[in-house]
Amino acid sequence: MSNWNPKKDPEPDKKDTNRYKEFIKQKYVDKKFVAASAQVSDDSSDEEQREAKKKLKKEKRENRRKQVQKAESSESDELPPKQTQKEETKQ
Repeated sequence: MSNWNPKKDPEPDKKDTNRYKEFIKQKYVDKKFVAASAQVSDDSSDEEQREAKKKLKKEKRENRRKQVQKAESSESDELPPKQTQKEETKQ
């Protein structure tokens, strides 16, 4: 909850169940208060926060792409080379 600002998003009273449920949903489901990999301070502008989120998404996408490429290359390294029809008939 490093992006949580008690002035902007105060934790509601637990007796007010609807507001408290909404707060918990924002906190755990929507992950509204989770910090991006690029540290964003509480007083930074909305534009800076959007840019930080875009950067984080781009980094995640790039990491996933690298993982897929690595998995594909390791699969191709494990498979024997394909034989052509001519090679199969010779054997």
